[in-house]
Amino acid sequence: MPDITIQGLASGLPSDLVDKLVELQQAPLTRLADKKVVQQTRLAAVQDLNAKLLTLKAAMQGLDTKSDYQLRAATSSDSESVAVTVSGAPAVGTYTISDVVLAQNDQKRHTAGVASRTDPLAAGTFAFTYGGGTEQEVAISGGETLEDLIDKVNALGVGVTATIINDGTSDYFVLTGDDTGAANTIQITANTTIAGFEAPDFTDTATEQDASFTLNGLTIGGASNTFAGNVQGLSIDLLQATGVGETVTLQVQRDATALTDRINSFVDAYNTLTATLQDHTSYDADTGSRTILFGDPAVRSIQFQLRNLLSTPVDGLGGAYDTLAELGITTNKDSGDLEIDATKLDAALAADYDGVAKLFYGDEDAGIEGYGARLVSYLDSVTDPTTGLMQGKTSAIEGQIRALDDQISSTQRRVDIASQRIRDQFAALESLIADLDSRTSGALQSLLNLNNTSTGR
Repeated sequence: MPDITIQGLASGLPSDLVDKLVELQQAPLTRLADKKVVQQTRLAAVQDLNAKLLTLKAAMQGLDTKSDYQLRAATSSDSESVAVTVSGAPAVGTYTISDVVLAQNDQKRHTAGVASRTDPLAAGTFAFTYGGGTEQEVAISGGETLEDLIDKVNALGVGVTATIINDGTSDYFVLTGDDTGAANTIQITANTTIAGFEAPDFTDTATEQDASFTLNGLTIGGASNTFAGNVQGLSIDLLQATGVGETVTLQVQRDATALTDRINSFVDAYNTLTATLQDHTSYDADTGSRTILFGDPAVRSIQFQLRNLLSTPVDGLGGAYDTLAELGITTNKDSGDLEIDATKLDAALAADYDGVAKLFYGDEDAGIEGYGARLVSYLDSVTDPTTGLMQGKTSAIEGQIRALDDQISSTQRRVDIASQRIRDQFAALESLIADLDSRTSGALQSLLNLNNTSTGR
């Protein structure tokens, strides 16, 4: 009789059976993980939508109050002589400037100069005052040069800069006050003891003086060439003196271009929000696929409210405009985007700037909200970080994710216990069958031996 052998696992069961049984235990974890991914995707979509709502709100906060429309543009008829910039909300009007005299720094030059900046100077002290301040002194020892003297003066940091000018033959020591104005005088004092560098040895090459000009018949002066407070909301920079009889006209107007930019920013932010809403709420009728926020009642409410707020006329203002369409801002029926007719908007601003402004900010005294005020009020309620609709949705989804994390943790513990139990039971079965197999093989071998003995007789 041939020998009997048992190959593979003692039980004869498939070798991957344990892995498959353990894998079956993992199924609830997989389902929970899939649910968590859905909620995480939903949370990301809500946060994305909230960010776009906040962007729209920020754009509208430049259009929702009366003060937002104090936009001014200022121009100069001769910007090479007088420059003007808006620093606030100046009154619209014309300003005439004449008799411009520029402020100057004091400057003194050593009259004789020296043959070389590296030649040694006589030992001594160089002393001076600036702007009537404390006397300053620097000392040089025998052998030190003009360059050393300059370095020591500049190291004082008192508002006077020392330099060297070379005319091709000699080097000249030059002192220049850092500040303009008649009060900022450099005085070389009697305590100067360096031979050849005393007060009489210097020439004035620029005289300190205040700036002055005539503005609408009033004479104005100051130490600087910049005048920031003389006309409320304007900063005037004197750049070049004017000749006798020359005038420069400053014109201040409402800045329709800046307002147009703000309106464009509002439209861009609204259209970006519209695109985001479409991305997160789309449905494909052919495939039946839908994005994560499709059918969400809160999101649908936001879409409806925004359209309603922008399509409802602003009644009671008494001006020429009560709808956005009258400004050239209309809704594309296919995409839902806002579109601007730039020519129509420019014409509206030119015809009635204040009327356009009121359409956005309304009339607070009459209790009328314009489009900007409406949107900001609504978006405040939606995006409030404590009580807003979007915060409520965010908190709810985060709560669901935390609950799923708890379920995953508890399920993982149960799966680990069940998996270990399967492995232990399978190991015990293998051990038992292996033991029985060993005993059965021994008994069978004894019978075979007995049979062989009987046959041999």
